[in-house]
Formats: sequence, structure tokens, C-alpha cells
Amino acid sequence: MDMMTGFATPDYSSPENPALRQQLLDDARDLVPILKKRVAASERNRAVPDETIHDLQVRRLLDVCKPTQFGGFALGWDVLCEIAMILAEGCGSTAWLYAVFAEHNNMLTMWSREAQEEVWQEFPDAKIASSKAKTAKLIKADGGYRVSGLATFSSGSHYADWFLSAFVPVEDGGMAFILLPKEDVTVLDTWHAMGMAGTCTNDIEIRDTFVPEHRAFVAGQQPPGWGVHKEPVFRQPRFSMGPYTLASVCVGIAGGFIEEYVGYMRSRVSRFGDAVADFQSLQLRVAESSAEYDAAKLMVLHNMRQTMDYLADGEVPQDIQARNKRDMAYCPNLALRAVDRLFYAGGTMVRMEENELQRKFRDIQTAASQFFLNWDVNGTLFGRQSLGLDVEMPNF
Repeated sequence: MDMMTGFATPDYSSPENPALRQQLLDDARDLVPILKKRVAASERNRAVPDETIHDLQVRRLLDVCKPTQFGGFALGWDVLCEIAMILAEGCGSTAWLYAVFAEHNNMLTMWSREAQEEVWQEFPDAKIASSKAKTAKLIKADGGYRVSGLATFSSGSHYADWFLSAFVPVEDGGMAFILLPKEDVTVLDTWHAMGMAGTCTNDIEIRDTFVPEHRAFVAGQQPPGWGVHKEPVFRQPRFSMGPYTLASVCVGIAGGFIEEYVGYMRSRVSRFGDAVADFQSLQLRVAESSAEYDAAKLMVLHNMRQTMDYLADGEVPQDIQARNKRDMAYCPNLALRAVDRLFYAGGTMVRMEENELQRKFRDIQTAASQFFLNWDVNGTLFGRQSLGLDVEMPNF
């Protein structure tokens, strides 16, 4: 027992420790009723409460895929995804922030050892947000680069200690990944969306900031952090695995929606005095939506566990990478359909502001629109690969 936190401190000396895995899943499950009580305030304040971020940290949930060398557990993507699904049953925004921060604790291992030490030795519990360059550009300078411009959609920006930005154009051509401390960025209040209000997915502004060489690397080349950590979860390429954390949030929101919807409909009575639960049309909708949810959940966990097995043996075959890309978009589609079908038949009451179902409906619509979960892009890649056409697979 950790005397500081009051929570059991499991032995995490082995990444394969099933007791640790179960402890983390149980801790996530225990948070769900707490998150449900806070979700309205998260949306109203457009930010998940600081207490919730503390709850994630004190239970060590953010350390799932973090290197053991820096105090993490180095567990598999399947564990991270399962925790994200559980948390999303209670609050979609919290689950999204969990997925982002926990996944970025893995993504940081793409950077040099020096960069990793700079972040984690000074900030052992550092929260890392990411963004996509919009107008930001890199100019070469002595010992590194100078960067200015705008980067967009930085989930967790309100809480982040560090920011990484991907695909920043370099003045002489090419793209780079960069890492910046929070002191070097200005967070802009731009996230006013229909759903996932508490994620603080704001834009960030960077003004003529110096980026030393150890905090930048060129896209398309082998990341300098490859090989620093030996556990399977740090092996590459990660592009066909990382976005599953976000897909898992969509699946978890659907699971929470179905559970609440079924409970709500059990006691509903029509305007003519009939029990709504007796309507065969509703029974069939519940059956089909629950089947889609179960299929999406099983697909996420199967794909990630199988991928971890491949990583343990060496590398992930290209056809499995393409399959992973397909399903990271198909699972959110299944979850979205499951929610849409039931929401349509929910009547006027589920559309009232005080009804939690309408919030979950808006959250999944927003979450499933994330670029990495786009069906047209990912489905096309799989189709081309299956048909023997050229496919460009990223090497990160």
C-alpha cells in the first residue's frame, strides 16, 4: 500500500504481470461513477476538473505505456485501449485526455534519449500534448532550429507540461517532429465544439522559439529514440497502433450510451400508456446496437493483443498494419452506428439538455471525426494493399 495515495502499489517489475494489468483495469472501473458525477461540470467549464487529472495520475493510469526506466509500466497497447474504453463509459472527455497523455508517454520514446531525460527527469509525471502544424515552420539555426507559427487541435493543452508537434515544414524541404516546453507556447482558447467539450483541444501559437537538435528529428528518417527501450510496446512502426487509443474512446462512449439507454427505456411509458420496452422495434434496435458495440470492442482488443504478439517476436507484417489501419476507423464507425440507431428512437426526452444521453451522442459524433479515424483514408489504404496496389506505409 502506498502511504501517500492510499492505493495498492502492485509489483511492476515484469511487463507481463497479470496482477498489475488487473489492478489498473480495476482502478479505471472504480473511477467511472466518479466521472459520471463530474461530466456535466466538465462540459459546462469546457475543461475536465483538475481533480480528475489527479485521479488518473495517482492511480498510475498514465504510466501504462511509459518506459520502466522512467517509472512506467511498459505494458501493451491493448491495456491502454481497454482502460480508455472503461473511462469513456463515464466521461468521453476524460477518456480522450487519458488516451492522449498515456499514448504520448509512449510517443516521446521516438525522441532522443537526451530529450526523454530532459522531460522525465525534471517532470516525472509530465503531461504531453500534441498538435498538427498549420502555419508553423522551422528555420535552421546553430545547434537546432527556430520555429514560429500556429499548430492546431492540441488536446489537453490546458494541462500540458510539454508539447510535441508533428509534420512541421522545414525551410529547405521536408517535415520534422519537434518538442517544446509549455513556456515556449501560447495556448489559444479555440475549442468551442459540439462535443468533447472538456478536452481543451485548443490551438497553440509559437513565436520565434529555439528548438535544440535533440528535441527535433526529420520525418521519414529513423527516429533517434528507436532502440533506447527494449520492451515490445516501444517497437515501431506505431502509426498503425497509436490511434487505436482514440478509437477506443469512441467504443467506450458507445458502451456507456447503450447501458444508460437500456436502463432509461426499461421504465419508459408511451403517451398511450404502453411500456416502451415491450416494443419489438426497440428490442431489435437494442440487439443490433449492442452487437455492434461488442464487435467493435472485441476487434480493438484482438487487434492490439495480436499486434503486441507480433512486436514481441520482432515486427508487424504489412498486411496486419493495413488491417489495423482499416479497423481503427471501422470500430468508431460501428460505435457511431450503434449510438445513432438508438438515439433516433429515443424520443424527445433524450434530446433534453439534462439528459446524459444527448451529451454522449454529441461526444461520439465529435470524437469519431478525428482525422486518424477517417474511414475513407484508412479503408482506401487497406483496399489498395489487399488488391496488390502500391501502398506507402509510414515508418514511424
